[in-house]
Order: sequence, then C-alpha cells, then structure tokens
Amino acid sequence: MAQTTPTTLVLEAESFQCQANWWLTYDSKASGRQILQARGGEGDAITVIDIKQAGTYQLWTRAKDYKTNQPGTRRFLLVIDDQQVDIESGKHGQEGWQWECVGSRQLDAGKHVIALRDSAKFYGRCDAILFTTDNTLDANTLSMHQLKQHVIDPVTVTLKHEQTTPVPQLQPGDQGKVIQTLSNANTRITFVQMHDQDNKPVIIRRTSVKLDKQWIDLPVDSRHEAVFTLFNTQSRVDLGSFHPAWPGQSPVVQMTVNGKTYTTRGKNQDPFAAGVRSDFIPRHVGTHDPMTVQVIHENHNGDQLHAYWHLDPQSHDARVMFKFVAKAKGFYSIGYSAFNPWETSEIRFNQLSPMVQFVRRHEQPVMTTSSCSPLPMAMVEPLSLGDVSLSYALVADPDHLSTSWPVAQEARLGLSMLNHQAAVQPTVFGPIMGFNDSRFEAGDHVTMSCRVLSMVGDWKQTQQVAMREIFEVSDDRQPINASLSQAYLNMVDLMASDQGGWDDKLMGFYNIESPSTVTHASPLGIVEASLLTDNEAFFKDRVLPTIGYTLSRPSAHFAASVPKDMHVYVNEKRITLTMPTQFYGAAYWQGLHDMLGRRNAWLEDLIFGDGIVNYSNDYSTIPTWSELLANYRLKPDAKLLEQIIRESDTFLEKEVYARRTDIQQIRHFYNISFYPYWWDLQDLFDLTGQKRYLDAAIEGANFTMAGQWAHPRPGKQSKLIHQGNHFGNSMPNWWLGDKRFRLGYPIADGVVREHTVPAWQISSMGLGFEQPTTLYATGKGPGLGMILMSAWAPNLLRLYGNTGNDLYRSYARNSIIGRFANYPGYYVRGETDLYQAADYPYNGPDVTSLYYHHVPPHAAFTMDYLVTQAHVRSKGAIHFPWSRQQGYVWFTNRVYGQAPGSIFADDKVSLRLTRKPFAIDSPMVDYLLGYSDQATYLVLMNQLDQPLDLPVSVAMDGARLATGQDVTVRDESGNVVGQTKLKAQMSVAMPARGLRVLCVGNRGKHTLAAATDLPMLKRGHVKQDIDGPWKQVHAFRIRSPFGHDGLYVVLMGHPQDGATAKLTLQQSDGTNRSFTSNGFPHEFVIYPIAMDTDLKLQLHLTDAKGQTIEPEHMTLYGADGMP
Repeated sequence: MAQTTPTTLVLEAESFQCQANWWLTYDSKASGRQILQARGGEGDAITVIDIKQAGTYQLWTRAKDYKTNQPGTRRFLLVIDDQQVDIESGKHGQEGWQWECVGSRQLDAGKHVIALRDSAKFYGRCDAILFTTDNTLDANTLSMHQLKQHVIDPVTVTLKHEQTTPVPQLQPGDQGKVIQTLSNANTRITFVQMHDQDNKPVIIRRTSVKLDKQWIDLPVDSRHEAVFTLFNTQSRVDLGSFHPAWPGQSPVVQMTVNGKTYTTRGKNQDPFAAGVRSDFIPRHVGTHDPMTVQVIHENHNGDQLHAYWHLDPQSHDARVMFKFVAKAKGFYSIGYSAFNPWETSEIRFNQLSPMVQFVRRHEQPVMTTSSCSPLPMAMVEPLSLGDVSLSYALVADPDHLSTSWPVAQEARLGLSMLNHQAAVQPTVFGPIMGFNDSRFEAGDHVTMSCRVLSMVGDWKQTQQVAMREIFEVSDDRQPINASLSQAYLNMVDLMASDQGGWDDKLMGFYNIESPSTVTHASPLGIVEASLLTDNEAFFKDRVLPTIGYTLSRPSAHFAASVPKDMHVYVNEKRITLTMPTQFYGAAYWQGLHDMLGRRNAWLEDLIFGDGIVNYSNDYSTIPTWSELLANYRLKPDAKLLEQIIRESDTFLEKEVYARRTDIQQIRHFYNISFYPYWWDLQDLFDLTGQKRYLDAAIEGANFTMAGQWAHPRPGKQSKLIHQGNHFGNSMPNWWLGDKRFRLGYPIADGVVREHTVPAWQISSMGLGFEQPTTLYATGKGPGLGMILMSAWAPNLLRLYGNTGNDLYRSYARNSIIGRFANYPGYYVRGETDLYQAADYPYNGPDVTSLYYHHVPPHAAFTMDYLVTQAHVRSKGAIHFPWSRQQGYVWFTNRVYGQAPGSIFADDKVSLRLTRKPFAIDSPMVDYLLGYSDQATYLVLMNQLDQPLDLPVSVAMDGARLATGQDVTVRDESGNVVGQTKLKAQMSVAMPARGLRVLCVGNRGKHTLAAATDLPMLKRGHVKQDIDGPWKQVHAFRIRSPFGHDGLYVVLMGHPQDGATAKLTLQQSDGTNRSFTSNGFPHEFVIYPIAMDTDLKLQLHLTDAKGQTIEPEHMTLYGADGMP
C-alpha cells in the first residue's frame, strides 16, 4: 500500500473564538506576533477545528518559560473534546518560546473542540498548538516560514449568551395612541403608548424623515431597543489593548458541537458584562419643553430612569440624555442599544471607526471608546428593499465629550457595533465602567448623552451629516509660522543639510527605528525638490545617489549589515544588492524617466524592456491597474487603456464595493489595510471621464475621513499649554546611525514655556493616525498618538475640485494648514506647538519622533497640495504635468517638474518654487513661480477667510526682471483685475481664500532651457561579471536635467570587511580621476561630467585577504552614448 502523507496542522492561539480570561497580547517572538496569556480568571479558552484526515496526532504546544525567573510555574493544559492531556505545558525550563510535546490523541475526521485551561493560575502563555500524524517530527526544528504553511483557521460556531433582554410582549392588535410628537424640517419623532401582556403601558418611538417634501415612515421603531444600567461595587478597567477589558467580568457563553454543549466565559472585553445589568422599559411620557419629550423608564423593581429626547429646529439627529439616581455607592454606566438587531446578511454596510467598516464585525461585543475613535459613531446601512437607502447611526454627543486632546483614560463614552447577543445593533455606554467618572455616591445623578441619527441616504451621506451637523467640522485653520511654500523650501533645505539625517555611505535618509539603516520612502520627491528649486547641487548630493539606490537596492530599506537590534526592516535578503530592484514599480520608473526629460533611453530599455514592471506590495496595496497607468503615461496605447479599465472595474467590484468581513488586526496600518487604495481613481476619472471612477474615489475618501479626528471641537477659545513649563512625552530614544539619539534631550531650562495659544492651533481635529496600536499606546505621553503625515490632503482637495463638496476641502485643510513650518516629525501625542517652529528639526526638543526618511514624502505631499490648490482655485486654468510617487505605505502623491504646464493661455510655463526673485514673508499666502518664454508668473493663494494686502519684495536681476516693467494682475479665471509697474516693494490685494497671478512680461527674448532639449543618451548602461565575491559590476551614465551627466558604478557582491575597490575614471579630455571604496556597499557616485566626454572605467579590486583583480575596462561614451 502507498504510504499516506503525514498531516500537520498549526492552530494559532490568538485565533481562538472564545478567549475567556486569557488575554490576547503582543509578542515579537511569537509565530503570529500575538499570543494568549492566562490571567487567572474563570473559563477555558475554546475554539473549534475541522480535522480532514483521521489518525493518531502528536500534540505540541508552543509555550513560554524562563531559565531563572520562576521556571516551570507558568503552566497550562491542552484540552481536546473536554478531555485534558496528561502533560502540562510551560515547564520546559528554557528561556523564551519552545515547543513541548504534551501527548497524543486519536482524532476522527470532523469537528473537535480545542481548549486551553489555566492549570497553574500564573500567567501561562501559549503561542500555538501543532497537531501532526508524523511521530518523528520535532516541532522545534521547523522555521517560522515552515510553520506558516500549516496554519489553519478555526471553525466559527454560533455562541449562545446566557444573558437576555426583556422585550415587552405587546398586546395583539393594539394600534397605540400618539402621546407626543417632536418635529422639525427634517425629522419627526412620534411617541406612541401601547400596552404589554400585563396591560402595562409601553412607549414606542417611531421616526419619519422627509424626502422630496414627503414624510417617509422608517421601518425601524424602538420596540427592540434596550435601555439599561450596569453596576458594580468595585470596577477595574484595563486599557492594555485597543478595546478596554474588565478583569473578572466576562460573560457566560455556550457552544454546541457534535451534540455536546460547552460552557465557558466570553472575552472580558465584552462591555455588557462589565457590571450587573438592569433593564428599563419605557412606560410613560411627559413634556419637558416644546422641542423636548421626557420618557420615563422603569425596571422590574420600579426604579426609574428618565430619557429626554430633543430636536433642534434644523437638525437631522435627535439628542437624547439619559438620567437616573444612584441607589448605592459604586460604579455605574448607562447603556442604550438603538434601533433593532440585524444579522450580517441583512446589512449593506456598518461602521465604527477605526476597526469596523464594510460588513466587518467582531465575533463578540467589544467597546471602542470615544477617545480612540476618530469619528465616534456606530452606523448601519441595511440592505435596501427599493431605490431608497436608509441609514441609522448612534453618535457620541460632542457636548458630552472632553474638550482636550483625546486621552485613553479620559473617554466619556464607549460604543459597540453589537448588542449583548452579538447581533448588529449600535450601542452606547456612558460613563465607561471603571473610569473615574463612573464612580458615584448614593443619591448622585448618573447621566449619559448621545445623538440618534436616522435618515434617507447611504452610509457616506449619513457620515457627512454627522461630520457637518453633529461634530461641526469646519476649516477655520490658518497658517502659523510659515506658509506652505515657505515650509516646503525649509524642508528642502533640511534634506540638503548635515542635520537632515542623510547618510553619504548608505545613500539614504536614516530610519530612526533601526540602527545604521536608511530608507527611501519618496525618491521622486527628492528629484522633484531639485527640479522645482532649480538646485543642481541638490541633484549632485541627493538625487544622483537616490537614483543609484533605487537601481540597486532590493527594498526601500537598506543597511550594510543586519542590525542586532530592531531588525524588522532589514534581513539578509534586504542587504543583498539586486539589479534592477523590484521594490519600486512602473510609477517610479516612469516618473524618474519623465523628470529626467526622457533623455536616458537606456533607462526605458532596462526597466520597461520586458513590458510590465514588477513591484513589491510589502509596504502598500497598490493595485495592478494603478501601475499600468504609469505604463500608459509613458506610452499611451488604446489596448493598454482597455486593460486598465477592465482591471480597475474588477477592482471596484472586488475591493471598493465588496462585502468585506475581515476584521483587521490592531497593528495594521489604517490607510493601507482597512480600506481600498483609492488615490489613483481620480487619475482614472481624469483620463476616461467615466463617473464611476469618481464615485469610487468618493467611496474611498469617506474611509479616509472616518480615520481623521472630528473631535473635540476647538471652538474660539484659547488654551494654556505646557503648564509648569513642561510637556510630557515618553517616546523612546531612537537611532541616528549606530547611536541612540533624540534631538534636544535632555531639555534645557526655558525651552518649553507655559503660554496661551488659540485652541484650533493645537487641535486634534483633522489629524489621522497610523495604526490602532500606535494610536492608543496607553501610558506613552500625554495623549493618543496621531500623525502629521497627512499625505491624503492633496487627494481630498482634488476631490473637492471634482465634486464641489466643501467637506473634502475642510478635511484636507484641517490636516495640513497651520500644522508645520518645516518637517514637524511624525507622532503627536498632546497639545503642544513645539513642532510648529521653523527651526524645530534642527533644535528640537523632539516630541514628535523625527523620522528623517519621512522628510521627502512630507515635502512631496506639501508641494502636491500647493499645485492642486492652484489648479482647484483656478478651475483647471493653472495646470502642470505630473507623475506619481507611490509604493511606500500611503505616501502616494503627484510630483511635478517634469515638463512645462499652463497658466491661463500660456502653455509653456515651467514650474518653480524659490526664495527669489519674489519674497513673500507673510505666512498667510502660499505662492508658486512660473517661467516661460513670454512671462514670469507669481501665483498667490490666500489662506485666510478674509481679504488682506500682501507685501511682495522683488529682487531685480536686470535681465528678466527690471524696475518699471508692466505687471498684470489676474484673478482665478484669468481676468485682468489690475495693472501696475514692477518695483522692489509691491502690494497685492488678496481676496478671502482667493487667488491672484502677477504676470510680468519678459524683457526681450528669454528661452528657458528644458531637459527635453538636451541630447538623447541612447546607451548609458554597461555591466560585467567578475570572479570572486564581487560578482558583477554595473555602470550607469545618467543625463541630468541641468545639462551635465552623472556616473553611478556599483559592485553587486558583498566581500568581507577589509576589501577595497578603486575606480579610475579616464576621460576623453585627457583628465584622470580616482575614487576608493573601503566598505560595503562598494559603489561610486560622480558628478558633474561633461555630456560630450567619453569615459573609460577601470576597477582595481582587493579582497580582505589581499588578493587583487583588475576586470576588463568598461567604456561609457558621451553625447548620445554610442561609439
């Protein structure tokens, strides 16, 4: 008989359906980086697996133990089908994680219940369980990669919850009597008295909404709602994870498998189990005022809870305040489950930012606190039965929330997408059990306020109503210390400076999370900076090394060796040079080719020679059609466009409008993993004119905005910050090269000063976050960790231009205007203005984590915003060609400088941004420069919502600009609104949020040099194989837009330390130059070289043992590169 292939299965502990009082926690050494840790409570962690192949299985558990710290005490037992194994886990005595064989078991094909039992009651830790029919297998010999090949998903089974909600049974045929009605222009709420089976009155609330001047009765009323209180004499809340937990307070749940019922505890993150529950039934109605109705609820003891329903004259939402009197000293919370329960199959969409979107749902109820939700709102859009969409949302009342920077421990409310039976039903809790404001004395009043929003419209329309009307999101921000133009120039200066985090040897900006590691997150942003500032020195020192880096590095991250500490970014594979790299895709190479004026034909042959360019999705979720757009920009082709449309339409179906059920992990990046990549859909709309792509961009943008903070409202007041001349922040000392470093620490006396600022200046409203883990990060600083890398801002501003919906503009402006005057760092954790100073990245103190590799993408999205702003305000009359930088997380933006564009009728304008010849000192006005053969242009954009007279200083060069020249002032439509003469000091009247263009006609003929006018370099790449550790050499001649050539030579091998490489460069003009590399990577960057000079390259290579070889020389010809 043929032997049966052994079966091996791996079950990750973190995937258990019922975790009881085992805690899900992070561990970097775990197979999935998450584990279950016992906390001494009741109940087994239980899940169900499906065995396909019957047999005798060896059972292994991966447990953690310690050699010297109480070894063998953190024990637990594996239990299968209610029968525990004989050997406890967690007593291997080794330091860290080890697999332990704990027995064997005959398992039939079919479902089996797997449990973890906390036998020692002392913090047992389980990473995974392995089942194998191979009795020769030692699980400790398997690599992480091998283990992942055997990972299985548990079978999700229906859980029965012990707790039920008393739903009054109404008398049959009872039509009810209208007692009270609240009504305004949009919403009507009717309170109807009916009777239950005991003939007691029950108040049912019905809602109607207006559509096309007609009232529509909503199919949802209040009979399935629940109003309840939670109480405990003692309550402790644990904020160690994103969702709060209440130790020892988990619900009893049951599951039935193979006819047997198993009882355990659900997660102690279940907010319904945080206290003893008492339900209240609405029995009576009273009038409070003309726009407020009082509903009196009673529980089975006759205790009362009052609800006050209020409608403002023009609102879509109702405000409800719940209130009762505490009977005893202890901890209290009021809960409200609104509308009615839905099964997942009955809904089109639900959302509770940031964890829940699409039709995602947790298996069990969990709470998202108001502090940890950018948009604290639990919303459901049920499947529509007709043409009309209806949506229902339970929203935190902004008036009930803190007015300070969100802090995890100070949340006022909590929201759950599920009810206590794990059906979809938005629920709000307040105050949160265990928080300081949930503690009351007998006789105290306990209150909770929320908003109830029911309306005609889909989830996007409902969300935007909540943003506008409830959270009152507006764009009242204004610049602080610099305009966006000034900030951009400051960031370019920083990139060029010795304090900008650049490593000459590794040819990149330091990644401060890893020692001696560099990262290129926006290489095209670096090229753009050189072109727009007309800075050839920057091209030599930053751009040319960046091009070499992207040609030869296997990843965006690189180090000369694998760091001993924090090696998550770099491993052996990522320090092995690769030619050409497969990290950067078609968008990068097309952009580079265009920004170099398409003068390097060899680049197109090398990268695009085989057609489609491979690229990495390690750090992004770029769809294939997006990269194909780059191919199309390079070479427009009808068949390629047809392919792009086919693939993008599939993307819309399977990603944008999908019924996604996959709850994302809290360590995943919100703007990558939680919603579809929408940034390029507007590009596709611009290209095709097909509205479905704009509609899909709107869909994606609303996910983005749901991840930007809509609270607290900053208001008009001022705030005192840095009280006691202190700003708390406990971010770690990062790396700068091979040393720990944190700029400006220890903080000198007088650097942090107590002072008052406008509340909006340091407001969280408009900021986003990276991932749920870095958001909440309890105990790390004064507040939740938001980010300043708002790369989405230009995309939202473009969407405003395409739709006219000013909410997109508000969210764009709130994330960028008045936020920085230079690179501001990344994480911001509280109310401070330290990072808003222009000298902040030079002097610190670093309170935001100065990620130097983020400077180029930060500058790039700033420039994208500036150009988009000019385009939108001029309704497209100001337009410049662009390429797209993408591939590194959500840092995707248009980049400029590759070709002339248009300012009104002049379509030969080259975009620039320099400090001369025009100087704009006011931070309130952004500016751009343009040069053509006809004129010099100064584009001015006022950020204030009021007019101002703008001083403009002009440095006369005597050639293009001279005193007395005619100056025409044009508005955003190109209409002439003024005429004046050029002088050293001028004033321009700027309308509120307006645009003005100064047009100065050229004195005589001025032809602006363009990269496209340079000779084509047809051949600029040669290579040669080399014996020994050097492997291969590549040499690239690169024609720059500045009229010179550069040279990049790289040896692909990694010889041992002590090896040296010497390059002798023999030029056809008779000059010789020599360069030496003393360490890996062995490479040479040389600039400038005259375009017409032939180059003969001779290498002299000596390995660590002193053995020397001289490979055959290579030649790179000048002019067109041909012999």
